Amino acid sequence: MKYDYNEIREILFDEAQTKPILLDNGDGLMITFKQIFAMERGGRLYCILRPQTEVEGLDSRSALAFSVDEEGVFRAVKSKNLSEDIFAEYYKSL
Repeated sequence: MKYDYNEIREILFDEAQTKPILLDNGDGLMITFKQIFAMERGGRLYCILRPQTEVEGLDSRSALAFSVDEEGVFRAVKSKNLSEDIFAEYYKSL
């Protein structure tokens, strides 16, 4: 699912926001995610999301790192180093 960039930025950084984030898995299946963490780096948004819909291959405690581009499109972070950096920022924030 594509979001408006400003709308998703507001959702990600509003601590009172509890609305789930719906994303298309690429096969037309909508997956509901709970936001865990968000950060901005280099003009791009990054977030950690936990699926609330059952996803094959992930247990219920798994969380994934995503980037959000200027078009409001979420993309799974494929770079191990970047993903580790995002999770490190999350752990520092706790």
